[in-house]
Amino acid sequence: MSDEAYSLAMALTCIALLAVLVLRFAQGRSLRRLLRSLDEQPPRPKSDGVAVSDHDFEIVSQLTAVDLIGAGQTIRELPRLIESYGQGPWRKLKGTATVRLRNGVTRRVEVHWYEAADRAKKECRIARSLERP
Repeated sequence: MSDEAYSLAMALTCIALLAVLVLRFAQGRSLRRLLRSLDEQPPRPKSDGVAVSDHDFEIVSQLTAVDLIGAGQTIRELPRLIESYGQGPWRKLKGTATVRLRNGVTRRVEVHWYEAADRAKKECRIARSLERP
């Protein structure tokens, strides 16, 4: 590809991106949220090999030592939670539980999740294992 063709392709890409930004901004989305969504990267798996999504484990004991991590504006993910699940008094909590991983192994772990008063637990994930494998 020649330098002129590459420059033209880059210019067209920039114009298309600007058109998307303008259309989304006109639909009422905040420009800051829109620009942030363009930079989002998929979540990385935990390095210790512990399952990280609620499809990878099942909670088999009661949650204990439940503690509040954040509420309202102190939650970093609040705009995304509101966009995905709606308004509500959102809280981020943590607790310990025994979970069964997809491969059948049971572990005592620290679990983090979000919840609102009128909704079930959302986005429950394993934060860390409390025992050595």
